[in-house]
Amino acid sequence: MSITTLYFVRHAESNRSVREGRIRPLTEKGLVDAEKLISNFENIPIDIIYSSPFKRAIDTITLLAGNRNLEIHAVEDLRERRSDSVQSIDLIEMIKMQWKDFSFTLSDGECLNEVQERNIRAIFEILEQNSSKSIAIATHGMALCTIMQYFNPSMSIEEIGKILPVMPYIVEMKFENNEFIGQKRLFAEN
Repeated sequence: MSITTLYFVRHAESNRSVREGRIRPLTEKGLVDAEKLISNFENIPIDIIYSSPFKRAIDTITLLAGNRNLEIHAVEDLRERRSDSVQSIDLIEMIKMQWKDFSFTLSDGECLNEVQERNIRAIFEILEQNSSKSIAIATHGMALCTIMQYFNPSMSIEEIGKILPVMPYIVEMKFENNEFIGQKRLFAEN
């Protein structure tokens, strides 16, 4: 029996005034919350760390990586969805519309099908390369929700509404021989 455990760490609070998602930093609160990951993971073994290449994800996991003397492996396919350049509705309404129809987008943004496909592809590559290990993965809100929905197709928009305001949000997923066997929420900062 080969059990692999993935710990998805949704990034800490980021500075939304920085519009460019790839370089958006954490807020002061986000930096403080990121430091708490060291104690949150105190009794949890971590063998390897992966992250979205976006600054807020990497910055969230950096102190934990340093504490464990582990390198952060940035994976492009773990990034958050590309937002539409023309967005005529508010973010919450956009999320509701996209969750209802995973192929929906307003202009040149990514639909949730695209986000889910590349994130799941990356997850299965990580699983293939790291059998029987304990792995931390720094990610984003909608990316994490699409990953969770892939393994739990009945996940509702109400559940997303409880996840997205919480940063960081940490979910443990277990796999046996690369087959999903369960998940649970571990920690959540408000």
